[in-house]
Amino acid sequence: MLPFETENIEYKSEITDSIKKEAADGDIFEDNISLNQELTFQKSAQVFAAHNLAFGTQQLQTLGLLKKDGLFTNLALILSDQCPYTIKTAVFQGTDQTLFKDRREFTGPLFSQLEECYAYLQLNNPVSAAFQGLYRVDQKAYPDMALREALLNCLVHRDYGFSASTFISIYDNRIEFTSLGGLLPGISKEDILLGLSVCRNRKLANIFYRLELIEAYGTGLLKIQNAYKGSLYKPEIMTSPNAFKLILPQLQETEQVEAEPPLRTKEEIVLNYLSGHEAVTRKEVQNLLQVSQATAVRVMKNMTEQNLIRKQGKGKETRYCKTQG
Repeated sequence: MLPFETENIEYKSEITDSIKKEAADGDIFEDNISLNQELTFQKSAQVFAAHNLAFGTQQLQTLGLLKKDGLFTNLALILSDQCPYTIKTAVFQGTDQTLFKDRREFTGPLFSQLEECYAYLQLNNPVSAAFQGLYRVDQKAYPDMALREALLNCLVHRDYGFSASTFISIYDNRIEFTSLGGLLPGISKEDILLGLSVCRNRKLANIFYRLELIEAYGTGLLKIQNAYKGSLYKPEIMTSPNAFKLILPQLQETEQVEAEPPLRTKEEIVLNYLSGHEAVTRKEVQNLLQVSQATAVRVMKNMTEQNLIRKQGKGKETRYCKTQG
């Protein structure tokens, strides 16, 4: 038996009552008593040992995994070998979810999921080559820093009160990271982009900090933004009351704009998209063609004037449909 594994035989008859009391005392999920008390921590112990950090009973109590009465908390459940939360990934062909190329679900200890999922993202991070003078320079489609921080953000800030998985969707032109739990009350997208961070799982974040996986709170999104300096396309954030989505586009240097395909090719791409969809918005055209907003507007205007498409609605409700005939 590992030194941090605690015998809870004398407490088993009291677990239900303790959980009820804990729920009444507070609503911080990671502090509440875990329904599962049969927990082991082999992977977490390995990670701590690799960083020369102790992980015994005293440390479990200090970090918030173990109560003084010997019961494990939900934070312990998250970091245990029995972790019930998973990461689901899907690779799609093209820029929508019409065709699957691959699916993978990462289960088991959270630190194992982190390592395995990051390795999988790197397998789906193609490398292109360019030449600067005599020398070849390789560039990945997505910055390593951005992938790392986006994945860590999913795990540290998600709402573990929900049992559903974290989702990562990989398309030909972007990767979307979707985690449960919207922004905390009083916090806006603008706030977090400025570096303001109110952490939902403070003790989990503290552990990641001790393990040097994250630095000061609130720096992750700023690092992602910095990783896209000089790129034509920038990361996007979408939020709802119960979800947070971070979209990483493929890197494209601004100098590459001149090498875009001719206008006619863009028109064909849009028409091909409309052959399988009722309508398309300007934003969708922009993402589909991987062009600027001004270029997307120009393409749609040209196509409308040529009677290839017709405009419906006004303002934010504007959509474009394929002309019949």
